[in-house]
Amino acid sequence: MSLSEATSIFANVSVIAGIVFGLLQLRQVARQRQEEMVLRAFTPFTDAAFSRAFWTVMTWKYTTLEQLEREGTIEDQVALDVVAMQFEMMGMLYHRGLARLELLDDLLAESALMTWNRIAPIVYGYRAKYGVAN
Repeated sequence: MSLSEATSIFANVSVIAGIVFGLLQLRQVARQRQEEMVLRAFTPFTDAAFSRAFWTVMTWKYTTLEQLEREGTIEDQVALDVVAMQFEMMGMLYHRGLARLELLDDLLAESALMTWNRIAPIVYGYRAKYGVAN
């Protein structure tokens, strides 16, 4: 094998190795961007307005949709919307493959379970009343 052949083979191997390395880097960058998007979407959870809405929902006395509609205020409805939509957005990110379940679990597991246990009967009531699929 001549020096020019060896140089040519080395050049081809170098190009292939560069392409493989570049693809691995792109994969890592894509995953990092997904995690950054989830963390940006998580930011409202740390906001005082969300915290007020969350604790409004967690401490109210309503156990059914009918009771909420009969006795609740517009502020109660707004609190429910704020809290439910934030968790729904995180679920959508997972459903679309934009967020890993492990990351969402690390960020939200306890508060998501607490919230769902509190609002599930009301959500089921909304779904039944407005014909929304479960």
